[in-house]
Amino acid sequence: MNKEEAKKQIDVDDASINGVKLITTRRAKEIIDAIDDHPKVKLPREVGEELDTWIANNQDGYVGSISDLCGSLWDQIQELSATATFTNKSEENYFKVIDAYRYGWKAEPESKWYVQTPKEWWAQPDAPEYMSLDQLGVVSGIGSKKLADKFTRAELKKYHFDSGIFTLVPVENEEVSQ
Repeated sequence: MNKEEAKKQIDVDDASINGVKLITTRRAKEIIDAIDDHPKVKLPREVGEELDTWIANNQDGYVGSISDLCGSLWDQIQELSATATFTNKSEENYFKVIDAYRYGWKAEPESKWYVQTPKEWWAQPDAPEYMSLDQLGVVSGIGSKKLADKFTRAELKKYHFDSGIFTLVPVENEEVSQ
């Protein structure tokens, strides 16, 4: 809820006695507590997790901590390697990390891919087949795209689907879960 939404909520929640508008202190505090002045910053999960670890290990006070973070990024220390790489890509990313320090972060939706098998594996030459996993995370076979699993970059590496054998087909126009 932002400030404008909070004002509207107060107007909806108020009562009036003899034309005098009233709202309880408790309800006003609930509405104020719901105001989110700055949304959490979207970051790649790896960057956000590094930032959380760095903050947990460097909690010696708020004053100077952001400058310590900036110094650590500048020095490209090992524990912030993904964060340093991210901030080196653009000045905007640098400020995203600083804002994430101040307001918190949430993970950007991860890109996902279908893993298309080599043509030689297809049961029919004109019907591509895709990889899927069973409940235990074991590659269970191949099937149509409708039944195929969607893999994140980390999963592609884990199952070695990022090798040159398979064709990675981006999952597009679908809601990607986190």
